[in-house]
Amino acid sequence: MKKLFALLLVLAMVLALIPASAELKVGTYDPASAGDVELSFGWWGNQVRDAATLDAMNFFSENYPNVKFNPNAQGWNDYWALMSTYASNNDLPDLMQQDYAYLQQWVEAGDLLDLTPYVESGALDVSGISENILNSGKVGDGLYAICAGVNAPALLYNKTLTDSMDITVPDNITWEQFEEISRKIYEARGIGVIYGDGNSENHITYYARGLGHQALWDANGTTLTVE
Repeated sequence: MKKLFALLLVLAMVLALIPASAELKVGTYDPASAGDVELSFGWWGNQVRDAATLDAMNFFSENYPNVKFNPNAQGWNDYWALMSTYASNNDLPDLMQQDYAYLQQWVEAGDLLDLTPYVESGALDVSGISENILNSGKVGDGLYAICAGVNAPALLYNKTLTDSMDITVPDNITWEQFEEISRKIYEARGIGVIYGDGNSENHITYYARGLGHQALWDANGTTLTVE
């Protein structure tokens, strides 16, 4: 994952140097042709992410000495406060990390660049990215972010307990199966079952997607329900 993250960051760095109107064959752009450039780059994360990001920057500059970077690493809360300040001053970094939960509001505020022209011109090669992953960076008809990595939630359970009760936990468990198994355990042993890790925002979003919704609110601001 660290290597994938670094490679995608390098891809983003190349993109920052290419005019959207450039008509190119995929993979033919030479960043050296951009002249001397300094790119600001903002992200949040821990020491592992910081190291991967800085490694990608250093790797890029070693291959293209004309391109320098001004890195700005922050913790999660400090990052968004700082980026909001930059946005209000029209001084956002050239490259910034985004979050799926916030992408749409940044697009609607007019703070992010639509990458679609770069893809259509051949300047940005996304052929190695699956459509589902690529779509995670889309808002409406525009592409505003390139995913730097993916993960997935996991279900942890006490297999000793479920085996003792002859309960089989299926792969790709449905909400109905989860409810049925949870109820059976509680009624038989008095042991409560919980879904989630304390971050309710993410898990309610997963639930909505499982019901076929792409957001918790419709265009009128109405809450989406099971019905």
